[in-house]
Amino acid sequence: QQNIGAAIRGIENWLGTLRGGYIADVQIDPPPLKKSESLIDAIEQRRRRLRELSADRHTIQSAPVPSKVVKARIRETVDALADRGRFDLDQMIEHGSRDIQWPVKRVQFQVFNAQSETVGFVELPDMQAVVALLHRDALVRALDAECDANSDDAAAMDDKVRADKLATIAADMLATEREECALIEAAQQNNLNVEFRSDVSPMALLSVELVSATPRAPQPDAGEAGVIRYVGGS
Repeated sequence: QQNIGAAIRGIENWLGTLRGGYIADVQIDPPPLKKSESLIDAIEQRRRRLRELSADRHTIQSAPVPSKVVKARIRETVDALADRGRFDLDQMIEHGSRDIQWPVKRVQFQVFNAQSETVGFVELPDMQAVVALLHRDALVRALDAECDANSDDAAAMDDKVRADKLATIAADMLATEREECALIEAAQQNNLNVEFRSDVSPMALLSVELVSATPRAPQPDAGEAGVIRYVGGS
């Protein structure tokens, strides 16, 4: 009962995240059992596979960023700082002022011992920007050296490779969960005591998929109001 309650809450949360598209039925038949394999064995095999895929996903998500990508971002960051650190001499040149307009940054701070939570703002000299302006190349060299000392390019992945691998794992996990749910339904029909996992995918549990393409126009009085529509069978 606890598992199914959590699964229902998962469905409700999933439905609350949907924006656009429509929900369609997916026909999933229980996969055939191997020789001497029981329904319970088949369900556990899918669950082992899901644990393996989850571990693979964690490994990919934890993979470091390639050093060449980090170094490109270092240069973008330092260049942006240097640009922010330029001095403003307009008042000196145009109006004879003796004041140099130094680069400043706006900093938020919290006021303690106030009757209610209070924050304030103050402008401070932007010394990081000044250092980047005056010593850009030396700063880049130092950051590059720090990057080389700590990078692990053998295990690194760029954003595209990471996204592609995660998408493949997500598709494999959903397909495995669909099989798991179909096997559990077959087991329950045979009066076997097995429950759905509490964190089962709502799409697998409901045998549906979310389609982003726009379906046919809503029919009057057909209960199709809203941005998410259900397009299914009987």
